[in-house]
This record gives sequence, structure tokens and C-alpha cells, in this order.
Amino acid sequence: MNLGFLLTSRHLLWILIAPPLMVFAECNKESYSSLIDDFCMLQFHFKMEELGRQLWCDWDATEEIYTEVTNCTSLLAKIQHCYWPNYVVDRFFTELHRSTSRTVP
Repeated sequence: MNLGFLLTSRHLLWILIAPPLMVFAECNKESYSSLIDDFCMLQFHFKMEELGRQLWCDWDATEEIYTEVTNCTSLLAKIQHCYWPNYVVDRFFTELHRSTSRTVP
């Protein structure tokens, strides 16, 4: 089978250009972790405090806040070229639950 038609000059150009570009599109986990802490975690805590501690155990009251923080981590993962979910997000949500569950009766 003749596969010569697959190797046009355009394809060869992409073979040469793509690998260096992939390096720049790689996930920076440290940067991603900082971003979700700085933006998503702060936003979550602000909204939870605004809601009031007496409602932290009420899923109907907190569901939207949890959806927003989930979407925040997902959006920042996309911007940072990170897979989502990932272990950074797992640790983030573990810390998030740890910080709020202390006050839940």
C-alpha cells in the first residue's frame, strides 16, 4: 500500500513543529494548584461564609456553591492544559471538605 500521499510537506512541517509546541502546552501542576487555591478556594469560602455556617450541612443550600467550585477547578484546568479531574483536584477537594466539615454538627 502506497502511503506516500500522507507525507506531504504540510505533514512534515507539523511533525517538526508539533513536539516543541507540546512542551509549552504541558500542565504546570504547581501553577494550577496555586490558581485553584487563590481563586476557587477563596471564592468557595467567601460564598460559604455568606451562606452562614448553620446551612453548611444543607445540601440544597450548598449544592450551587459546590457546583461553582467544581466548575472553577475544571475551567482553570482547561486554561492550564491540565487533565481534569486529577490528583491536584483530589487534594483540593479533600482540603476543602476538611476546612468546612470541622464546623458541621
